[in-house]
Amino acid sequence: MKTHFALLFIFMNVWFFAQTKAEKQLLKSDESFAKLSRDKGVKTAFETYLATNTTTFSYKAGIITDRDKSIENFSKLKSLDWIPLKAEVSKSNDMGYTYGVGKATYEVNGKTETSYSYYVSIWKRDEKGNWKLSLDSGTDCSEEIGKKYFKDQKK
Repeated sequence: MKTHFALLFIFMNVWFFAQTKAEKQLLKSDESFAKLSRDKGVKTAFETYLATNTTTFSYKAGIITDRDKSIENFSKLKSLDWIPLKAEVSKSNDMGYTYGVGKATYEVNGKTETSYSYYVSIWKRDEKGNWKLSLDSGTDCSEEIGKKYFKDQKK
């Protein structure tokens, strides 16, 4: 009897905590987005993954609802990298979100500065079924926390 309860407990935990195929795809999309930003630059990454109808929140520029202006705003960064930590997708599999930790570098008076942040991104599938970034927002986190996630990176 105890064996049956143990097996039931294991099955329920695996079922409850298992990521769906759509969530794995969304997490992979966010990871690919981050890799493109590292490899080809911030502008190329946002041109590739940003939805046509998008909203981004900027520390200095406020709420931006224009795709081109969002790309221009992010392109001002020297570099932008992030580590997606989780993805969840709606039952209809057409909308989801990811969250994680980010690292931005930028110029201030000729000096390179680095900041770390938490982010939440809302994604929607486009007409071809690809995940596109629909809404992006973040908030600062401490350097101590940020460095824990980016400790193995040279940049």
